[in-house]
Amino acid sequence: MLHTEKLRGVVGRAIVVRTSDPGRPTISLTVKANVLASVEIFPFESVHVSNRGPGLERSTLLVRKDPTESGVLNIVHPTASVAWLAVRGERLTAVRPGTTGIPTGQPGDWIVEVALAGRPDYGQHTAEVMFDTGLAREKRVKLPVTVTIAAPVMVSQDRLEIPWPGPGGETRGTLLVQVRAGLDPTTLRAEAEPPTMAVDLERAGPRGFKLGARWTESRRPAGAVVLRIGDESFRVPVVAADASVGP
Repeated sequence: MLHTEKLRGVVGRAIVVRTSDPGRPTISLTVKANVLASVEIFPFESVHVSNRGPGLERSTLLVRKDPTESGVLNIVHPTASVAWLAVRGERLTAVRPGTTGIPTGQPGDWIVEVALAGRPDYGQHTAEVMFDTGLAREKRVKLPVTVTIAAPVMVSQDRLEIPWPGPGGETRGTLLVQVRAGLDPTTLRAEAEPPTMAVDLERAGPRGFKLGARWTESRRPAGAVVLRIGDESFRVPVVAADASVGP
């Protein structure tokens, strides 16, 4: 059985049929089908949004009734499978200029916009966007969504290592920090945990900094540096450079 719920256009599947003919115990067949959808979706039948830079926080789709479908396209109940995505639909009543990958919109087409409406954990996420079409063949459309949430900064190492020759004296460690596009690098602040550790930021390019931490306590370096920018933060662990050696 060929399931076509998420397929569009010409598709094919290879199947193997086993027979009782000793001269031809198996027969390879290709099953082809032309799956007629109710709508065409531009630029892609998938969505990607990200907080990596201005303009990436939302994705715009143009949805058009397939020429082979009858009825009137009427998008209702646009929703997302997660609370931190917002979806809205708008019916075009006039010609809308096209953009890269999206043709000129015509009256009766719909614009569907998917945007970040919250802040999930840093990393890669998957979700779905769904809407009803009001059409016969494909009453409801589901589209996959990929969401990339980047931390406010990128660091050259996943931890800040401070050399530890032993108790006494002052020791220092550094790493490089890059502020995410779309954020104001002049607002970057560094806080030490514990507060007795001194930290500083030295500018190293338009969006870059050199983060330094100075340790003067008699015990081995341990703690963290919290980098804050706007209402976001990123925690960098601080360890002794010879952390693999026991205390």
